[in-house]
Amino acid sequence: MEVEEEHELSSMNEFKDKWMDRQTTMMKDWQAQVQAERALWDTKDKIVAERCLVRQREAQVLLKLQAVSAARQHLAKLVPNAVADVKESAFADKHAMAINRLFLPQLLLGVQQQVETHLVAERQVDGLFAGCVRAESSARASAYAEQREHQRKLERQRFEERQTRQGKIRILMDGGDGEQISVGPIQISTQDSVDDVQDRVYKWLGENKPELAAAWPQGVQLCLEGELVQTTLSIFEAKAGQISMVPKPEPPAEEEEEEEEEE
Repeated sequence: MEVEEEHELSSMNEFKDKWMDRQTTMMKDWQAQVQAERALWDTKDKIVAERCLVRQREAQVLLKLQAVSAARQHLAKLVPNAVADVKESAFADKHAMAINRLFLPQLLLGVQQQVETHLVAERQVDGLFAGCVRAESSARASAYAEQREHQRKLERQRFEERQTRQGKIRILMDGGDGEQISVGPIQISTQDSVDDVQDRVYKWLGENKPELAAAWPQGVQLCLEGELVQTTLSIFEAKAGQISMVPKPEPPAEEEEEEEEEE
């Protein structure tokens, strides 16, 4: 047993020594690789810096070339431009002076007058056109309003005639100032006599238009197109605006009745 334990211990020590040697070797290899990478990185930085310097020198040379080219172009036109600027005042041209001092002002004045005339004519045409458009628009609006009012009037007439067929009549009467006013609707029946209908109309006036009823204390008489109503059925057949009423005439005085009785 002791021999086996000693053998195991020696094997473990041997493995430990080999493992340590291997780790030491790997560490040395890693450090060597790191040093190599650092050398490569430094070489790369040096090359990049050199390239940047080359680019900067190239850019400076290019700027200098551009400046030289711009200077050449400017200097090439400097003398002709200076002579052209001085030529008009120092070496005046008679034809150019005549054109600038006489012809061009007259031409511009004529153009200005033509433009003003054109603007005036354009404003006049616009005013005439706008007036025509407004007049046409107003005429159309007026015609449309008249047509709409006529349509409403027809609808009111048809509605009134339907109500008349159902016994709900509207009656025209004198409002006192010469104007015709419409009263109603007043419900009547075909079973009523003409007198019953007139009494019902007068009762309705007393309940709804007491001031009108007070003006006609004797009662009312119904008319169709200005003629006294003869039958109740004729009222149901009336058109819109044909039914009207007038005050019932006052009865004869009592004295006249007594004289007639004595005779």
